[in-house]
Amino acid sequence: MKRVLFDTNVVLDVLLDRQPYVEASAAAWAAVETGVAEGMLAAHAVTTIHYWSGKRGAMPRPGGSSRQS
Repeated sequence: MKRVLFDTNVVLDVLLDRQPYVEASAAAWAAVETGVAEGMLAAHAVTTIHYWSGKRGAMPRPGGSSRQS
């Protein structure tokens, strides 16, 4: 099984539906979901993804609501 280190932007493309990159990024993500590859993410990327996803309203907020910008 191949190991894939995902760039932060690939994850953000999928979470935030960023055009025109979302299609290619989602295909890479799907390879991990289907077991074709093992996906990895750098530890420092987690906080960046949380920050940018929260700014765009993609992350759930405490209490179950999400912020809309």
